[in-house]
Amino acid sequence: MSKIHTFKDGKLHIYVRTDKYKGKLKSDNFVGRTYITQHGKGKQLIKSSGTNKLNKAKQVLFKWFDELHFK
Repeated sequence: MSKIHTFKDGKLHIYVRTDKYKGKLKSDNFVGRTYITQHGKGKQLIKSSGTNKLNKAKQVLFKWFDELHFK
């Protein structure tokens, strides 16, 4: 796995997945990963930022994270 950037008090991890298909990365885009608990059950959620630029990815994934945690 590539370098993981951690934000939001360690609750949001942003990184580029290293899954390969035919010897090449499936995607160069950053993804965000977080763990949420709802109704006593926890689950891990992953979302693609749709971009390979870290600053743009942070904007997209911070918004996603905040929407998840403020519902």
